[in-house]
Amino acid sequence: MAEDEADELDVSGVSELSELAREFRRYHFRGDTALASIPRWYALCTHDATEDAIGALGEASAAAVQASASARLTAFIANGWAHPSQCAAAPEKLTSAIEEVATCVSGMASVVTRANAALGDLIKAASGRSVGDAGDRAPETTSPSSSSAMDAHWIDDVPVPIMRTAFAWGSSEPLLVEQWLWICTSVVDQLERECETRKKILDYLRRGEMNEKELSGCATVWSTQPLLDLRLFNLVCADGEKLVE
Repeated sequence: MAEDEADELDVSGVSELSELAREFRRYHFRGDTALASIPRWYALCTHDATEDAIGALGEASAAAVQASASARLTAFIANGWAHPSQCAAAPEKLTSAIEEVATCVSGMASVVTRANAALGDLIKAASGRSVGDAGDRAPETTSPSSSSAMDAHWIDDVPVPIMRTAFAWGSSEPLLVEQWLWICTSVVDQLERECETRKKILDYLRRGEMNEKELSGCATVWSTQPLLDLRLFNLVCADGEKLVE
């Protein structure tokens, strides 16, 4: 690749990765909303007996409820602070919420597959060859974001003029091509690992052997995205909308 080709570098892979990152984020928010509702629906499917529910109020409040002539209030508390119609609908709502999570996980898996392909195109545009070409240390790899691919030193094939070319994406300050390559590689790798975690959460939900503490943990892991560096992710998204850091 000649030096004068530096100005003609095809960075459409960055644009595609940006769109895919935003798609992943939309699935994240959809799944987050669905998963946040699951503990409530599950609790309504398995609500406590009247005595336990009233006892949880505390001594003074429990005494007031027990002294009340309102059967409706007592039933409301016994149903887990819910109208009987909510309790009746809870099993269907719980199933729907789990299926919504499943839809989001499937969408995320699709994003990861397409993101790996887009990253491969970006690497090829910069270096002139695909990750996995003869001479790489790990020719069998199919994922340019995997650790074995990163050990293959594909970046050594990117000419210095290309590496030192800088361009801005979104509202970011101009970054070198070398920086964008590693940022995109890192983000795709992180999305891959996040997706695997989401699949495990879905497997847990589908087993049906849930408890309140574990459900809360699943919701926290989904919401906080512990395997995702939000600074890099937001750079790739490049739309000014940031996840809470």
